[in-house]
Amino acid sequence: MTSAFVNRLKVFRAERDWTQADLAERLGVSRQTIQALEKGR
Repeated sequence: MTSAFVNRLKVFRAERDWTQADLAERLGVSRQTIQALEKGR
């Protein structure tokens, strides 16, 4: 993952006051997937 993508993902989530679980549910993935994305994995 590029750092620009990771930063944008975090900003996107923060702007909406969503938790990782909120975003994961909307995308149909696990919270762990969002966590890994935000860690750049």
